[in-house]
Amino acid sequence: SGAYTMEIELGSPPKKFNAIVDTGSDLVWIQCKPCSQCYSQSDPIYDPSASSTFAKTSCSTSSCQSLPASGCSSSAKTCIYGYQYGDSSSTQGDFALETLTLRSSGGSSKAFPNFQFGCGRLNSGSFGGAAGIVGLGQGKISLSTQLGSAINNKFSYCLVDFDDDSSKTSPLIFGSSASTGSGAISTPIIPNSGRSTYYFVGLEGISVGGKQLSLATRAIDFLSVRSKKKLRVRALEVNSGGTIFDSGTTLTLLDDAVYSKVKSAFASSVSLPTVDASSSGFDLCYDVSKSKNFKFPALTLAFKGTKFSPPQKNYFVIVDTAETVACLAMGGSGSLGLGIIGNLMQQNYHVVYDRGTSTISMSPAQC
Repeated sequence: SGAYTMEIELGSPPKKFNAIVDTGSDLVWIQCKPCSQCYSQSDPIYDPSASSTFAKTSCSTSSCQSLPASGCSSSAKTCIYGYQYGDSSSTQGDFALETLTLRSSGGSSKAFPNFQFGCGRLNSGSFGGAAGIVGLGQGKISLSTQLGSAINNKFSYCLVDFDDDSSKTSPLIFGSSASTGSGAISTPIIPNSGRSTYYFVGLEGISVGGKQLSLATRAIDFLSVRSKKKLRVRALEVNSGGTIFDSGTTLTLLDDAVYSKVKSAFASSVSLPTVDASSSGFDLCYDVSKSKNFKFPALTLAFKGTKFSPPQKNYFVIVDTAETVACLAMGGSGSLGLGIIGNLMQQNYHVVYDRGTSTISMSPAQC
């Protein structure tokens, strides 16, 4: 499915669940019994009645009211949430409290009582058999925010190649041990009050094959305009554009006009036969059956204060078992209204999100 998962434990006694790691959302949720609509998952579905520490939350809490969509149950006056993702998948259920346990690869564990999460009872979409999603965004209810000072407001991951054997795991580190290695680059996390969940970065330019593309600044940077209209809750923010780091999105997506220029730059520089792989979601593909060691033009993304030049397997991926078709792992963002540095582009890099210093750092690694 192109997603990376982590193991969490919920409840008392704790039960293990694998959930998708997503820096592009806030809510932590898993499917719950009784379930009015649940998709097939690998783990047994979480049963709140089997846990001594499960508790629904009041709909009057600030956390409930800060949810993108929430309501109040008519009988118990407890919080009901709704959450939708960019691909139209969604979850609805009880916003609740539970004991979250995180366990290290060495076996040690740390329990976090009264952790706020979504007990999903009406869920739709494709989640690759995962029990739910772990939101690591910057919003109030994300895992990284709730753990806060307990993890020094810092976490990192190192994503293995998407085509590696499924037994190979990607390290996910919370706290002071989250650090980069040699050759590290850093760029500031840019605040965007209208989309506070996301880790925005300053994408200032793109080069293909050493040639700088001519791009409109507003197509890759974000514009924030404050409305003068007074609202009861908070001022309206209208935000357009911008680029985020997102572990939960597979491809790197750019403003349509920007992507068109990137695609054209590659197309004009590569002489291999093209292949139609649009049915698999790829827009520019080549037959490499007779040129398996072909070197595609170098890609460089200029972020504020640094430049990122990933290896070609991060932006041209082999998509068939015969290893004869290579596709550009990028696309247009369409109506999303922002650009996304997806997880394929981040493969085999230590990526550190330091909310204390408001920076994202990266260093090459063999994850």
